[in-house]
Amino acid sequence: MDTIKSKARRQPPYKSIWFWVLPFFTLIVVLTLVSMAQNVSGFSEGLKHTLETYRIPLASVVFCVTTLIQWLIAHNSNKPSELEEQQVINRHLRDEYDVSERLLIKQFGKLSSDRAFTFISTDDLPAIHSKVYAEDRLIKRGKLSVCDEAIRAIDYYFRNTESLLEEALNLLQNEEAKETPNRHIKESLIIQLIQYLNQCALTLHYEIGMRVINLDSSDINTYRDAFFETLHLTNFLGGELSPIVNQVVETPSTEKSNSQEDILNMFVAAHEIAESLVTSSEGATFGGLYRSIQLRSIIKQAQGSPLYLLACQVIQDIVLEPLLGESDKIGAVEVDDNYPKYDIYNQAGEKKLTLGYKEVDENTLTLILSGEGENIKTTVRFVDSEKKRFEVDRDMGGRFTLECKKAINRHLVIE
Repeated sequence: MDTIKSKARRQPPYKSIWFWVLPFFTLIVVLTLVSMAQNVSGFSEGLKHTLETYRIPLASVVFCVTTLIQWLIAHNSNKPSELEEQQVINRHLRDEYDVSERLLIKQFGKLSSDRAFTFISTDDLPAIHSKVYAEDRLIKRGKLSVCDEAIRAIDYYFRNTESLLEEALNLLQNEEAKETPNRHIKESLIIQLIQYLNQCALTLHYEIGMRVINLDSSDINTYRDAFFETLHLTNFLGGELSPIVNQVVETPSTEKSNSQEDILNMFVAAHEIAESLVTSSEGATFGGLYRSIQLRSIIKQAQGSPLYLLACQVIQDIVLEPLLGESDKIGAVEVDDNYPKYDIYNQAGEKKLTLGYKEVDENTLTLILSGEGENIKTTVRFVDSEKKRFEVDRDMGGRFTLECKKAINRHLVIE
């Protein structure tokens, strides 16, 4: 900043020829007066001798004093006004900002083009540069540096993306390791992972100026590209962002930490699992997975018997809806079976109760809540030959639902 301020000052006074006119004129006058004093009869010989002896020192002293006075006058008059100084500082900051922006567009823009980046394009770079360096507060901040908001956003993005991947992949691998993996759990985990990764990317949009990723058409690879392209950009910007880059790039692969290669492998593994689940032509995108689930449900209901459709209606509308609405500390995941079946988990995903049917005859089912030592039952049946009217015991499942709530509170809800 001192360097910038120095540019606001005018030309140093000693560089002007007019600065030296008065000192030299005074020097000549003193020397002339001393010479003239030798011819003045009224002066004593002692005075004349003293003047002659100290003529040069006297002239030098007068010259120095005159120069000093001239310097002080010129120095004070050379100081810029506060407005002039601020204008020079502002102009310098704007020039520095423009040079930085052109460098980003030229060099990083070429990199993004050569490597066919999908998340960061050259067109995005001016907006990104503006956000990263807080262009709207550039003059107020008085320096060109990465703003605190950008540093926090990028650090949050890298840390949370890695954490989400690691947690989701652990749950997915645990499920796949089971003797009978639940497809619905894996689908739910992948869909949630894509949703959360999208929310992390939205942080970059709001704080850094990145483009918005369309959730419906995005897959795991979309967020893999976003992660590593953002890492390239952060590395290019450097400066205050260097510690964040080093944290990602230089972290070793251990039981408690993930290297850059580990993170890449987690993206690849999650995408492979997503591809194994999708059944639509849209691929392993969020929308493709979601519509695969919907299509499978529609097909099952279209092919289902009247008793199957009744089972769907009862378990979803009469039982599950009030149970799940009672507490946000439990969740239900569908299980493949001949009739609708759900595992109800606690918040940690450790304990579960199972809600499922057992067929009695073509008109009757027994709905059972089991697990953790529970065995709560109710009867679901048609009461007319046309299979339009039905009953759940004689109280439309009131007693059964109440008993289920008590069992959930006993085993799954921890206050």
